[in-house]
Amino acid sequence: MPVSLSQILRNTARIEIPIGDDTLTIDYYPGKLTEDIYLKFVILQKVTNPEEALTSFREFNAILVELIKSWDLYADDEQSTLQPIDEEHMSQIPIELRMQIILSIMENIRPE
Repeated sequence: MPVSLSQILRNTARIEIPIGDDTLTIDYYPGKLTEDIYLKFVILQKVTNPEEALTSFREFNAILVELIKSWDLYADDEQSTLQPIDEEHMSQIPIELRMQIILSIMENIRPE
């Protein structure tokens, strides 16, 4: 049976990232991880100029927003409000966690 590109792009997958004794669960769109997105991530890792770094982090946040469908990351300790998945709020998340998310997505797409 034929498949359309839009069907592939709507397909989701799940990753789980251990955070201490807890687990962050993220549903994402694996079909949206393209060469362009991968190259932007590679460039981010090599940036040394502060101005370029700022631009690269904005692009990185936009990539995460595009890839992530949903998650169980809460903005508050009472766990009553989910952390929004948008570029403005993505910059509030520690870089280490954002890197873990993208690396986990890449590993999940291409496990070795």
